[in-house]
Amino acid sequence: MGGKWGAISKLHAFPKAEDHLTQKTLSGAIVTLLGVAIMVVLFAHELSFVLTPEVHEEMAVDKTPRGEKLDVYLNISFPALPCNVISLDALDMSGNHEVDISANMYKIRLDRRGMVADSRWLKDPTGAWRQHKGKKRKGHSHGKNPTPHHGHGHAHGYGQAHVAAGQKGKGGQEGQEKDEEDEDDEGEEVVGLEQTVLDVQKAMAAGEGCQLYGHLAVERVAGNFHVSVHGQSYMVLQQVFSTVGDVNVSHIIHSLGFGVPYPGRVNPLDGFVRILPPLKEGEDPARSSGTFKYFLKVVPTRFHFWHGGSVKTNQYSISEYFTPSSPQSNALPAVYFLYDLSPIAVSITESHRSFFHFLTRLCAVLGGTFALTGMLDRWVYSLLQLVNRPRHPYVKTAHRH
Repeated sequence: MGGKWGAISKLHAFPKAEDHLTQKTLSGAIVTLLGVAIMVVLFAHELSFVLTPEVHEEMAVDKTPRGEKLDVYLNISFPALPCNVISLDALDMSGNHEVDISANMYKIRLDRRGMVADSRWLKDPTGAWRQHKGKKRKGHSHGKNPTPHHGHGHAHGYGQAHVAAGQKGKGGQEGQEKDEEDEDDEGEEVVGLEQTVLDVQKAMAAGEGCQLYGHLAVERVAGNFHVSVHGQSYMVLQQVFSTVGDVNVSHIIHSLGFGVPYPGRVNPLDGFVRILPPLKEGEDPARSSGTFKYFLKVVPTRFHFWHGGSVKTNQYSISEYFTPSSPQSNALPAVYFLYDLSPIAVSITESHRSFFHFLTRLCAVLGGTFALTGMLDRWVYSLLQLVNRPRHPYVKTAHRH
């Protein structure tokens, strides 16, 4: 029995400590502090890793019910166009067409430095900029069968007159009264247009820009929304811009997203800056501007939080295209966002790693660091012992003759 127990006693996980572990030295203290620092850093890393939710993605056919809207949130600045000349329009394949959208959309006047030009526009942006719009502007002509991706369904010619005289009534007192009312309306409209021209010219002379931000809801079909001067009367445009190249649509996209944000979502267009270069010497002024087109593929997405609950939103990918303006073309420069929906939806699920997973990794990290510092301490101790070992003096031997 004694022999058997003696053999078992040799299987000891904690043998006698080595000499370098029982002696307190400066090198041992340095290695100990280094080991503790490494353990603290690795522990913090592992704790951050286990507290960060793990994300799993799955794809399936989109089953969004009919009738739901697609929410668009945008924030764009135009440094070279004043607020009272630009408009936001939307057009889709279902035939819906909105011109100069103002519901839930806001404009802020910017000075030539890009700062807010009038604080009132921040406090009540909607009421302030709508004061400059006056009556409903005319001159935004659309085809009967608009196509959002080709032609855009607009008669965007440059140089057409859009102030037509009303038809005069024929005979009778009622016809005469109607003629007088039409003449009064025409007179008020001309006065309003003249005032608009003066306001726009003053704003452009001051180098004003405009920040457009807000929210719009569109149908879940292919379409586009664009920012341009198409909503303004052509009488105004003719007097403000001498050529199509003067319509400088340089822009900064601060943010553009479809649906509410979720953790980890990245909008590819956020932070986009597209500033047109200045006109070169000898270059045709009509070619100094152009039309920007962003083609967006919208992917329906449902995000499931680890603590329960989910949010239905979207993400998207982009490709962009720029068409320079041409003196032969009457198309006005604009910024188009042409979107289409993907038939495949993405489901993103958050989950937390288990506590035992964290405990296993923590033991591996701390145990490995402890073993490594022990080996390092032994090597340093052996090296110092070798360097500090006393040397034997050289003894000369006498030679007999």
